[in-house]
Amino acid sequence: MQRWHDVACRYPDVRVSADQTPRCHACGKEPQIAELERSRGPSSSSLSIPPDKRLGDLDLWWPRSVPYVRSSLKPDPESEDAPPVFDSQDDANEQTAEDTIYKSTLGSDEFRLVWLDSAESLDSPLHLNLCDYKLDDCTEYEPVSYTWAGEDGDSTPCKPVYFGPFWDVMLQTKNCWEMLRFVRPWYGNRIVWVDAICINQADIQERNIQVANMSRIYSSGNRVIIYLGPDIAMPLYGKHPRRRRLHEIVDDTITPNFPAPQPTDSSGRRSYVESPKNLKALLGRRYFSRIWVIQELLLSQRAVIRVGDVDFWTDPTTSNYFINLPEWSWERTDAAWVQYISQGAASISTLRNLLLLTSHCRATDPRDRLFGLLSIMPDMSNPSAEGDTSQVEGAGLHADYSLSSQHVYIGLFAHCLLNLGHVNILYHASSNLSRWKACYPTCAPDWTSRTTWRALFDGPELTSEQVEAEIRDIIQEGVRDNRGAESDWYIKPRSSDLVSIIECWGPASTHAATLRPWHKGAHIDASTGALSMNLTHYMTVPGKLKRVGRIGVYQIFAVRKPLATVFILSEYRIDRMVIGDGKDELFILSHPGYYTLPTYILLRRNTDSEDRESYNFLSACPFVQIQTDVSINARGFLHVALKDLQYSVYDILQDLQERLDYPLYVQKGLELTSLEMKGLFAGVETNRQILPLIQVLHSERLNPPGDPDAFVDAYLACVPPEYKTFARGSFLQITFSTSQGGVAETYFKERGKLNGSEARFRYRVRDSGDEWRSTIVSQSKYKQITNSSQSQQWIDICFRIHEVRQALTLYSNVDRIMDTMDVISASTGRTGEDLWSMVTGDPGDECKFICISQAQTYIDLDTKLCDYFGMNGSTFMVSIV
Repeated sequence: MQRWHDVACRYPDVRVSADQTPRCHACGKEPQIAELERSRGPSSSSLSIPPDKRLGDLDLWWPRSVPYVRSSLKPDPESEDAPPVFDSQDDANEQTAEDTIYKSTLGSDEFRLVWLDSAESLDSPLHLNLCDYKLDDCTEYEPVSYTWAGEDGDSTPCKPVYFGPFWDVMLQTKNCWEMLRFVRPWYGNRIVWVDAICINQADIQERNIQVANMSRIYSSGNRVIIYLGPDIAMPLYGKHPRRRRLHEIVDDTITPNFPAPQPTDSSGRRSYVESPKNLKALLGRRYFSRIWVIQELLLSQRAVIRVGDVDFWTDPTTSNYFINLPEWSWERTDAAWVQYISQGAASISTLRNLLLLTSHCRATDPRDRLFGLLSIMPDMSNPSAEGDTSQVEGAGLHADYSLSSQHVYIGLFAHCLLNLGHVNILYHASSNLSRWKACYPTCAPDWTSRTTWRALFDGPELTSEQVEAEIRDIIQEGVRDNRGAESDWYIKPRSSDLVSIIECWGPASTHAATLRPWHKGAHIDASTGALSMNLTHYMTVPGKLKRVGRIGVYQIFAVRKPLATVFILSEYRIDRMVIGDGKDELFILSHPGYYTLPTYILLRRNTDSEDRESYNFLSACPFVQIQTDVSINARGFLHVALKDLQYSVYDILQDLQERLDYPLYVQKGLELTSLEMKGLFAGVETNRQILPLIQVLHSERLNPPGDPDAFVDAYLACVPPEYKTFARGSFLQITFSTSQGGVAETYFKERGKLNGSEARFRYRVRDSGDEWRSTIVSQSKYKQITNSSQSQQWIDICFRIHEVRQALTLYSNVDRIMDTMDVISASTGRTGEDLWSMVTGDPGDECKFICISQAQTYIDLDTKLCDYFGMNGSTFMVSIV
């Protein structure tokens, strides 16, 4: 934009000369258009977009509704995946020292209108006046819908448009210039709204405000003027167009007249291309592929489109007329969304349908691919509801041209996943695109792909039965190598009846489903863009993958283990991503509902990060199935229930506490009887009371041979002090009175069963001066002692320490308790507690989400299956970078 007058010129007198050049008769100056073209800065129609940043240097905040957190994680500055270097450009937000056209930035309740002066001829210069209005207090006007670039795609500002009394000049694109000439009246003036002119495109603040107001601007105008280009819209100077409804161009009710073919220009090209003669051809023009025109036409109360010498008009009833045209189908056109013209934002009822209908549309500014739809987006908090702009605004989804495309697309991904819960968006992750790795997290989709927009929320359309049938066919047919030899990647069954296909199914455990669902606490790292969410660990991929088949859009991959094979489905070549070094892991993103299958997430552990739960995203997989031989699965299980797989440390500790409260015996088989155990542990009633001794035995199991003194000390700590227990060399001695006859009777009745003979012990009588008497005592002798006249006698029982060890070895409860402690000890690193604290204290909440690595005997799940694949149902928050 430029004021071309002499600096001292205060009262311009601008007149148009015979060669159509404005000239000021007050100062003698005229605009130098050629010089202005040579010196023009960044195009007003193509503002510079802020460059992408390196992951780790981001400052994400948009939209405000997304849960962002900040961390201190920074990438390696020497990383090979450094983002591309962008050429520095002048800040598009900088303006000239004195803006002679736009006096100030518009407020949120304001907008501008163009007063377009009439002219004597088509070649007269375009002269406009701009007036500011309140949205609630404005004159009648007509918004114009057009494209900055014409059908040839030329968006170069090259044509002069003049403003105000000084005829300040601004360069516009050729198509915009042609459009202004078309709408210019041949007498009087006309008031229109034109985005390239009514919005100061160099002022980002104003641009953001006015883009948010566009829905109101287009819906409040008298009618929207649709301009398709000079080869379609015929100027009718001094004449009026014929007027018809839009459907009449389809049923041949009327045939537009077009200008006669024009002679070729200096380059040999015709000035006019061949004009389309029907609506289907019109809908194939570049105009209908631009993202911004969608909201402009849907929000218009009435629209008019000049085709030749006919103005075809539309209103909310237009689509009804097309129903009666048997040969017409919107789906067979290039712009099926036009069927909703003038029907308002709610006419496309779901976000999925909107994205599907507009998936082929384009935008010069990649951010407009989203911004251009915000005014007509259905309620994004409930994709099945009708449109509600307030919901979009409430989510913080507003146009902001200070943001980079990177910022906008990461924010859109986070909003769709974390706010809307559309987990199917993970099927479109761009992890396999190396060109995105430097600037986008691996789980974000490729927003440059039309497929992403078309199928953004679509998930697998297959069923597990279809997948199982395909896998069975693959197993029976086998796979042969290049030489025709049969491959050994799969288990060759003895017969088809011996093949079992196992899949994970069902809802998560109560702990995981209610206390740690995938979305609870999920967030985006504002610096790195990393996604953190709760996932359930399923298995470590046990080796390299081999592609073995295809079903629909999914490829089938397999990896073999002894007696079992894992099948994984993915749209991508994950066999090129999975290395088989034990760092590739399958997680489960579980959905609510008993019969729903989970989504499997294939991740690779990020060894460059200090965070042990940091991963790179490889693929979302709709199905993971395991082929086994029935011989290892004799019970005939066809599923692995997720809730059973998630047998947690908390559950184990709860079972352990129950077992510790069992009485100190189990009368079963060859185990010690209750009386025998009571004879060794006087006054001890439950397993919990011998827990210190079990701890020592467990420590000896882990680090043999152990400390003998520690075993003795633990034993002495188990027996109540009233029994005066102490160690004497390799013997242990318990002292009790005849008034505690139950203990003595236990010893006498059952001791011989262990040793094969009656035991030797000593006894003393309190009234005999502490005289000790040693003898081999039978049960009859014991009765004689206890029935003597003395009121109380003290009896000492002595036995060797190794007898206690022998008894505990035969005691199954001790062995089971120590097995449980083995399982618990493997999880202490994740809970942050030591083993003894976990066994003796109240289990913490974290224990509810850490699961055992194998089924063992606690749940009805095949132990071998878990062992083969390291199946683990622990639920924890992973960070996907």
